[in-house]
Amino acid sequence: MNTEKFARTLSSLLRPLALVLGGFAALITGACNDSDDDLPLFGRLDCQNYCERAKDCNDNTNVDNCVDNCIENMGDCQADEQQDALDQLNMCSDVACNDFTGCSIDAGLTCYFGL
Repeated sequence: MNTEKFARTLSSLLRPLALVLGGFAALITGACNDSDDDLPLFGRLDCQNYCERAKDCNDNTNVDNCVDNCIENMGDCQADEQQDALDQLNMCSDVACNDFTGCSIDAGLTCYFGL
């Protein structure tokens, strides 16, 4: 077999393998990132508005801790349910305080079960 032909054949076989391995490495690296990083900016704003309303309804609420918990919880939502849960949280920031807890529970159910 010709050395040049062998080198071209080997090269043509290694390129796709390198691409596949590179893609696999990118998927693994992406999977290891915190899901919090995936929360869009408007989701963070929804959490901020929600927590400010929580503070209005209960003076003992620490807004910074609430926002951190909200972002973490929204990051744990089912991917296809996250936007609906954020929309629900956004609605909670406008409800009366006596309806706030129920609204929060609804947002959690939307997050995890799509209800």
